[in-house]
Amino acid sequence: MKKPKYFELSEFLKSETAMTLGIENFPTWEEVECMKRFAVEVLDFIREKWGQPLLVSSGYRVPQLNVAVGGAPTSDHQNGLAVDLKLPSWSKRKPSELYHLIYEMTEQGLIEIDQVIYYRGKKIVHIGIGQKLRRHFIVK
Repeated sequence: MKKPKYFELSEFLKSETAMTLGIENFPTWEEVECMKRFAVEVLDFIREKWGQPLLVSSGYRVPQLNVAVGGAPTSDHQNGLAVDLKLPSWSKRKPSELYHLIYEMTEQGLIEIDQVIYYRGKKIVHIGIGQKLRRHFIVK
């Protein structure tokens, strides 16, 4: 499989919470492959259509980190199959636009998504590809 064009593994692994609490946030090789596939098949494509950088605010989480941040017990972050994206501070665009772009790409059959959640207060868009591919779109 090819290397992701716009994303690095380090972006998926960084966590201020893990650093603060001394949690080692290291994935298995299988989880690394899941993150790579997710980046190449979904995230790079979204980034290409978006036309501007997207920042990973939360990517992979070991179970201990997932508990520490209040993640759902079945969170796809624990498998390398979910990310929370935010826009750079200099961007004039809005996270709601990103949410709608992902919706349109899914409706057109360009990408397969399990869940997209737009957290308005946090200005974050969560994207999960999980195993179910339920195509859930939620605004909170």
